[in-house]
Amino acid sequence: RELASGRAQRHLGHNPAGGWVIFAIIALGFAVTIAGLMVMGGEERHGIFAGLLPFGVAEGAREANLSVLVADEGGKLLAGASVRVFAMRNGKGYVAGDRNADANGRATFTGLPRGEAWVLGYGAGRARASTRLVLEAGAREATLVLRPAKALDVIVVDEAEHSLPGASIEVTMTDPLPYAALTGPPGTARMDRLGPAPYRVRVWAKGYDEVTRTGVVPGAAPLRVRLERPAAIEVTVVEPDGKPAAGATVLAAGTRLWPARSTVVDAHGAARIGGLHGGVYDLKARLGDEVSRTELALPVKRGEVKEIKLTLEAGRKVRVLVTDGDGDGAAPI
Repeated sequence: RELASGRAQRHLGHNPAGGWVIFAIIALGFAVTIAGLMVMGGEERHGIFAGLLPFGVAEGAREANLSVLVADEGGKLLAGASVRVFAMRNGKGYVAGDRNADANGRATFTGLPRGEAWVLGYGAGRARASTRLVLEAGAREATLVLRPAKALDVIVVDEAEHSLPGASIEVTMTDPLPYAALTGPPGTARMDRLGPAPYRVRVWAKGYDEVTRTGVVPGAAPLRVRLERPAAIEVTVVEPDGKPAAGATVLAAGTRLWPARSTVVDAHGAARIGGLHGGVYDLKARLGDEVSRTELALPVKRGEVKEIKLTLEAGRKVRVLVTDGDGDGAAPI
């Protein structure tokens, strides 16, 4: 939009044709950059990287130079390895430089913007390597070690063992930058260019409980992850005459829910207690001096929405005296 504005025309000069040529070159470069990100591990899906550095973000601050040495795990220099520098701005990374290592395994960048940056390296048959640093005015060096690449296949299913497309997968390891992917229609995803195992794999999808696996090592069979929908209890609280008990408090506790969770019902006397695991739960409602009977050991299955009605009645009060020892002369505590 800025390129089509008068401000952009002032930057490009008063030749409209020249302006459109530059616009076409920039647009093509942007498309190539995004395509490169797609091919190079899907970092943009992790929500960190966002394309080219915006105009004006680093004007007057491109004073940093960076030399990156790329080698394998044995110290052998990797000529032709791809190195990319991302400048971080407001939590997003923008492409600030893209080079291939020379015959000496070195990629040199000049005129980089100062500030926080990520440096990523790629090589054929090699795991991605990354490092996070702060660029200042002047020269700086960094080293990336590209180890043999590994791959991890993941299958995500729901509680009925049906494939679950669109699930998010995040793999973390010694490399500081996580790997990210989404499952396709068959519920599968392949994470490649991974470094040495073991891995920590986190899988989540809307409407399902998150699952984390640790100590994962790639094998002949894909990693199978089952996501399950959380259970819920829909509670209705009424007065002794059957009218909604607006503002009543519901207490729910269970074998996997302690301390008890407190929920206030709405004007219709209704409340939903969600995010529960399968199990048994005890429920009780109260409003002022009124209480309900305690619903004991209410069974709730994984993914089930259980409905329950609690009726308030006049409560009783019990006076308790705690003393230091037995007998009438024991001092109260």
